[in-house]
Amino acid sequence: MSRIAFVNIGFDGPRATFCRVRGDYDKAIAFLAAGLPISLSTVVLRSTLHALPYLCQIADVLDAGKLKLILPLREGNLGLAEREFITAEEARDAFTRLTELRATHDWRPAVRLTPWIAATEGHMIVIEPTGNALAWPVYNQPDLFLRLGNLLDEPITAIWRRYPYKASHYAKYLGASIHAAASTSP
Repeated sequence: MSRIAFVNIGFDGPRATFCRVRGDYDKAIAFLAAGLPISLSTVVLRSTLHALPYLCQIADVLDAGKLKLILPLREGNLGLAEREFITAEEARDAFTRLTELRATHDWRPAVRLTPWIAATEGHMIVIEPTGNALAWPVYNQPDLFLRLGNLLDEPITAIWRRYPYKASHYAKYLGASIHAAASTSP
């Protein structure tokens, strides 16, 4: 039995798009030879929107369990040109077009898109190896992290009581703040 449920690979699309955004396409493909279950994720930029259908097809061919579309956060992407950011509405429209193509072509991977809006602020609790518990992303924090406490000093229940983003956290897991198209089986 494998101890690894899946490997998430940052993957931006066909070779030319991937090489322009991330680097060496062939090295990423070579990783697949390990035979581990995979999921793909990509940061959706204005300049990569055209590649999303190809990326979904690649995810299907590679038998990926999931394709996660991530919008960049302005605070976390220093140096990214303003023109690369798309709005939540543009992202929703792109997701709708992608899921229509997915249904037409019977592409199987689940597809997820999380827009960075008020309903997704602080939706994740990150636990560092030091025990620090942090809410992420918190838009008014310079590094997008809000320190909640430390699991080595207090129980998680105490940290949870102070967690100001419970509604966002629940909404994420209930599918109310993310766009999702479940995987289809053969």
